[in-house]
Amino acid sequence: LYVADSEGSSIRAVPLSGQGEVRTVIGTSKLPQNRLFTFGDVDGKKEKALLQHPLGVGYRDGKIYVAD
Repeated sequence: LYVADSEGSSIRAVPLSGQGEVRTVIGTSKLPQNRLFTFGDVDGKKEKALLQHPLGVGYRDGKIYVAD
């Protein structure tokens, strides 16, 4: 399950099995500090891209689509 974390400016993957951890697909989890309310508008690969305030997420044919 993919979810939009608007306040964390991130997209998270939540395991439906109840096992494993929630992981960040794209967003601010790698920042050393100030992850909450840190956002931007930077296009690019997931390592460099910054989301502004994602509100929706969809998945189709192996791709994740984000309404940001």
